[in-house]
Amino acid sequence: MASISLLMMLVLTMFNSCFGVGDIIDDDLEPSDGWDDSFGDEGKNDIEYDIWSIGEFNDGLAVIETESGYGYIDTTGKVIVQPLYDEASDFDGVAKVEKDGVTSIINPKGETIYVKPTDLQGKIGPISNGYFWVQTVKEEITGSVYTMTYYDKDGNTATIENAKEAMSVPLYSNNLPTNISDREEYTLSSANEQGIAVVEKNDVYDCFVDVKTGQPVYFEGFDILSKGEYRVSWILDNKYIHILYDYSGGGYYGSTVLRVDFDKRVAEETSIRWSTSTTTLPNIKAIGEYDALYEINSKHTLKTYHSIVKDNQTILNLEMIDAFGDANVRDISYINTGKKPAFSLYLESSSGVFFSAIIDVDGNIIMAPTNELSIGYESYYKSNWLDEKYSQHDYSCNEYHAGLCVAKKDELFGFIDASGIWIISPKYGSVTDFYGEGESAVAVVNNSTIINSKDEVVFSIE
Repeated sequence: MASISLLMMLVLTMFNSCFGVGDIIDDDLEPSDGWDDSFGDEGKNDIEYDIWSIGEFNDGLAVIETESGYGYIDTTGKVIVQPLYDEASDFDGVAKVEKDGVTSIINPKGETIYVKPTDLQGKIGPISNGYFWVQTVKEEITGSVYTMTYYDKDGNTATIENAKEAMSVPLYSNNLPTNISDREEYTLSSANEQGIAVVEKNDVYDCFVDVKTGQPVYFEGFDILSKGEYRVSWILDNKYIHILYDYSGGGYYGSTVLRVDFDKRVAEETSIRWSTSTTTLPNIKAIGEYDALYEINSKHTLKTYHSIVKDNQTILNLEMIDAFGDANVRDISYINTGKKPAFSLYLESSSGVFFSAIIDVDGNIIMAPTNELSIGYESYYKSNWLDEKYSQHDYSCNEYHAGLCVAKKDELFGFIDASGIWIISPKYGSVTDFYGEGESAVAVVNNSTIINSKDEVVFSIE
């Protein structure tokens, strides 16, 4: 018995040595290997966990919650990053995790590429397309001046000095207040897929920066400066740059949208523009190879799509489709059918009833407007931009992934195809979009089960 007890003590000592939290973060706060590397390539799944829930897949991984903490599994249910964290975000090239009050950034292999120093006077910005920034305060006088260091998913860095920042908004957001020109300072400093960010420098104007090098970026055909002082409002869908400009020199702002090839560094002005004297704001959204134009009223409470455009030419006027009657299109998404392009629509009638429909690029009705199922949703929240309180409705249309779209009927969820036919019947309390393509595509249902596109169980915690 004594020899058995001694052996158990030896095993426990080795276990604590391998898995102790103190070994996870280096005292010098140097980037270290992942939290799961101490398990070795063999035996990463030798320990079984009681998984409580499964999140949505991004970059091939989904967050899991267990009694011991948060970690990540792959699309087969295999534990890739051990559940040792107190908090964990979804992956977007990298993910933010926290353990014992220490914030780190990890890659999909579970390797730590950045550890936030405990004495950092600044913050870690939002993760976007595998890039994130770290803000360091240099001085505080009337405002704050920062050093912005950008990191990519491989741990490479680029530093931009003297960046003046008042707020940070992901570059995909267009929920900016209509009177954004009243703000003296603002910065949009996340990076898009090509690593392009917007940083306000020296309080002069917004400029584009390649966060991989820290160097300014210039676009051929970008001559908006000839209109006077300008500010970059947002970069959308990796395809457009929205510009606010003061063309009169008296604080009178207008707007234009540029279509941009970020790889070739070429920009061209579209026909979308507005001024603050208008009651509605023409806007733009990328849907496949097309542009969807829409208008937002002055309080951002309504959004109505009215046409589909390609190369500045109107392909389809949604207001002219008789089947829609007096309904407004609240949101639209693109369906890649492999044949003729099609679009799913989320509509609202004048009486406030919501409908879903599917049309092709020629305006032919594929699925007539119906409220028997819903491929869109409405969210409601309050905002407090510039101390101006107002309410906002956000109308969103579910998008197609692996040829299937989330749809709801009688408060239960399933999936329809591009013709509006139920492929997976509405029987789940919650679902995620499908991740991946073809037979390898998977979705998470009821926060507990991974299914394939044939509704077959791949992995379940139940």
